[in-house]
Amino acid sequence: MTHLQAGTSFIPQSSGSSYPLILDHVLSYPGTYEIPLRTMYTLNSAPRAQPLPQSLKQATASRNSDGESPSNPQQDAAAQFTSSLLSQISHLPSQPCSLPPSFINSFVRRCFTAELEAVDFPQALTALDYLKDLEHRRRRESANAFRRLGLDPANLDEELEKVAHEYPGVTTWVRSIKDKEKKVEALYTQIYIGLRRWILINELQLPPFNKFNCVAMLNTLYPPVVTAQPTTQLTPTVLAQQRDGWFRYITAVETNGAVVLANLTNQGRRPGDENGWPALRSSLDMYLRTATVVIAECTDVPSLQQFSNGPQQSRAAKRGRKADSGVSF
Repeated sequence: MTHLQAGTSFIPQSSGSSYPLILDHVLSYPGTYEIPLRTMYTLNSAPRAQPLPQSLKQATASRNSDGESPSNPQQDAAAQFTSSLLSQISHLPSQPCSLPPSFINSFVRRCFTAELEAVDFPQALTALDYLKDLEHRRRRESANAFRRLGLDPANLDEELEKVAHEYPGVTTWVRSIKDKEKKVEALYTQIYIGLRRWILINELQLPPFNKFNCVAMLNTLYPPVVTAQPTTQLTPTVLAQQRDGWFRYITAVETNGAVVLANLTNQGRRPGDENGWPALRSSLDMYLRTATVVIAECTDVPSLQQFSNGPQQSRAAKRGRKADSGVSF
C-alpha cells in the first residue's frame, strides 16, 4: 500500500476520470480499502511532491484578493477531492458487480500466455486484479450456496447430520464442493506467489536497470502493510518474508546484474522445461478451470427444499438464463 510522506497531498485532476476506478474498488472491498494494482503502481512510481493545480491556485488567489483569510492549500485540495468523490458516488449503481468468469478466463490466458516470450507484462497488474475478482466471486458464491441450503460453514458437520437423512444429495454435494475449494485455494496461493515472482523478474531484467521502478513494483505487489490476508496460507509473516527477500534481490541485481535471478527463473521447473514458467502456467490453467466450475456449481444450487440428488435438479428451472451477467446477488 502506498504511504505518502507527511505533508504530501495527492491532488486529483479536474476531469476526475480516475475516481470511478478508485470508488468501484473501495466499495467492492470495503473491508480492505485497497485500490487496483495498476493505480497503486502509478502512485508508487509518482514523485512524492505534487504541485498544486493551476485552477486551485487561481481559486485560492481569488479568495485572498476578496479579503478572505488565506486557507491551507491541502485543505482546499481535500475539499475538492471529497466533493468530486461524492459526485461520483451519486452516479454509481447500487448493485456491486463482478466481471464474468468467462471474460476473466480469456483475459488472463491472453495476458499470461503459455510462451514466456509472449507474456503481456504491461497488462499483468490488471490480470492480477481480475484473478482476485474471480477468487472473491468464488468465495461469495460458495457462501451464498451454503446460505440457500441453510447451512452454517462454521458448523458444517453438525449441520449436515441434521439434513443427511432427508436430503442425502446435500451431503454428497457439500463434500465435493469443499474438496474442490481446498484445491482452488491451494492453487490460488501458488499462482499468487508465482505470478508476482515472474512480474518482478521481468521488472528486474528490463534494461536499463531502474531501482526506483523495481521498488515501486515491489511495493505494489507486496505492500509494506498487509490489510487483507489473500489465503489462509499467505499469512502476514509469509508475505513479509517475500517482500524482504525481493528487496535483497533488487539490491543484488543493482550490484551484480540480472545473473543473480537464475535460481528464481528455475524455481518450480519441471524436467524438460527451460524454466519454471510452464509449470506455473499449468497451475494457472488449473485454477481458472476449477474456480469457474465451483462458481457455476454454487450458482446452480437451489434451496434445501428443492435439493434432491444435487443442484442439477434445479437447472431446468434456470434455462432462461443464457449467460453470466457478472452480477452476483
